[in-house]
Amino acid sequence: MFMIHLLPAGFVSFIVHSLLVLGVVGTLLSFFVINKILRLVPGFAKYYRSAQIASIAVLTLGVYLWGGYSMEMAYQERVAELEKKLAEAKEESGKVNTVIQTRVVTQTKVIKEKGDTIVQQVDKLIPVEKDCAVPKEAIDVHNEAARMNKAIDELRQQGAKK
Repeated sequence: MFMIHLLPAGFVSFIVHSLLVLGVVGTLLSFFVINKILRLVPGFAKYYRSAQIASIAVLTLGVYLWGGYSMEMAYQERVAELEKKLAEAKEESGKVNTVIQTRVVTQTKVIKEKGDTIVQQVDKLIPVEKDCAVPKEAIDVHNEAARMNKAIDELRQQGAKK
C-alpha cells in the first residue's frame, strides 16, 4: 500500500473502484449468467470454474485495495488536521514568546541597573590602599547585593508560576 504515495490520488481512486466494480460484475456474471452459457458449449465447459475463480480473485483484490485506499485517505485527512493544529500552536507560541521576551528584557534591565548602582557604590567606598582593609560600608554594599540576588530569585519563581 506504500506505493499509493507515488501515484496521483485520482488515478489510484479510479483503479481501485474499477477493480471493485469489475470484480462485482464478473462474480455476478460468472456465477449466474456465464456459468449456464459455458456449460452448454462443449469447448468452453471446462473454463467456467476458471472464470469464477478469476472473478473472485479480482473482487478480493478490489476490496483489499479499497480498504487500503480508504485508510490512506483517512490518514491524510488526519495529517491535514494535525498540521492545521500545529500552525495554530505556532501562532500562539509566537504571541506568548513576545510576552515572555518583553518580561525578560524588563527584568534584565532592572537587574543591570541595580548592579551598576552597586558597582558605583563600591568604587566610591573602597579606596585603593596597600593594606587592603575593607571598610564596613563595602561589606554593607556586598550584603545589599546578596539581598538583591534573593529578590532576583523571587522574580524568577514568580515568572515560572505564570
